[in-house]
Amino acid sequence: MTSTAGHDPAKVVQGRIVNVNLVNWTVDVVSTFDRHRYFDVQVGSLYAHYSRGEGAYAFPEVGAVVMVVLPSDSSPPYVQTFLMPMESVDTVSEEAPAGTRSHGAPAASPRDASFAGGRGRGKPGDIVLRGRDGNFVVLHRGGVLQVGASELAQRIYMPLSNLITDIAENYAMHSAGGSVTWGLQDGPSLTKYPAQYQHTFRVFANDKFADVRVSVGKVYTPLPEPEVTTLPYANVAQTEDSPIICEIAVAPGGFAAENGDPSSSAVPKQSVFKFVFDRNGNTLLRCAQLSFLTKKYKVRSATSIEFEGETFSVKATGGMDLDGGSYAHLKGGIVRLGAGQSPVARVQDLVSVPVAAVPVVIVFANPPVPGANAGVLTIGAPGAPLPLSGSIVTGNDKVLA
Repeated sequence: MTSTAGHDPAKVVQGRIVNVNLVNWTVDVVSTFDRHRYFDVQVGSLYAHYSRGEGAYAFPEVGAVVMVVLPSDSSPPYVQTFLMPMESVDTVSEEAPAGTRSHGAPAASPRDASFAGGRGRGKPGDIVLRGRDGNFVVLHRGGVLQVGASELAQRIYMPLSNLITDIAENYAMHSAGGSVTWGLQDGPSLTKYPAQYQHTFRVFANDKFADVRVSVGKVYTPLPEPEVTTLPYANVAQTEDSPIICEIAVAPGGFAAENGDPSSSAVPKQSVFKFVFDRNGNTLLRCAQLSFLTKKYKVRSATSIEFEGETFSVKATGGMDLDGGSYAHLKGGIVRLGAGQSPVARVQDLVSVPVAAVPVVIVFANPPVPGANAGVLTIGAPGAPLPLSGSIVTGNDKVLA
């Protein structure tokens, strides 16, 4: 008669979760000391609302230590909070976590206890959210935000200079305009781990495939050349220790945007531009047309310069000097100099010279007729030139043909 309903004292007991109901979001708890059992107990949360699962909550696992509240108004019990069980630590070890020291009886040796439970050492004011498998969110005292799935997959936001730092073993970013992948090549373990940065670009966001692919590092799969002799001709990637380390390729609709793979086997022949060089600096540039528009253009080679093509034309409106040093060689089936109308003869070439009627005076050392020591010989006939044949015996030894 003296007890009023709803004013009974509430009870709080410590227990351990022994079962989790994934459908109803409840747990079964066994108290630590009295071994009482509490079935289908809901778990309290930081905030919860019945509208579309709104709130901040965690799904507990079997073995977690909890505090169960038995309300004073006879409403169902609930899990109020979670505790970390106490564990003894070895204070001699340098790796021992920081803990609390219990106060034993004067006759007993003090015992070092810890409630770290595998949690790393933090700083006063840190707020941590961590999962069983190592993923975490840490709000560091001082303003730093750390979000990650592991030590090698995380992002750190620093208020100092508003710096964002990404840490990753492999990185991928996909957007409507293309993709970026950066990391190590998948495959068996090697003594050297190939690494590559690759960026694909769509020209239009609604295109199915990307048109441009840029690869830097140890390029995993360089785009093959239409002609198998092209790379050997340019001496690109001809040794094991000199792989292709940079490639820019353009092929309309030629690449899968998410991973850069060619969209078909015909892409190498459909590519319209390729710029590539290997680790030794050997470079190949292949394109449909190349134009230079500059005030001054200068090329210098330590050894040699070669130009090869179907035709070759050079035009200089202000004049041109060709200096071959000690040697210059100009070859061609027909070589024209100047107007190029008259043939040029060479030493040992046969020549024919037409000669008209020419009187030739012959002087005799011993006159055949007394009183006369000279005679006249006419070569050729009037109106009928006489051709003389011979060969060129001398010439300019600085111009050879």
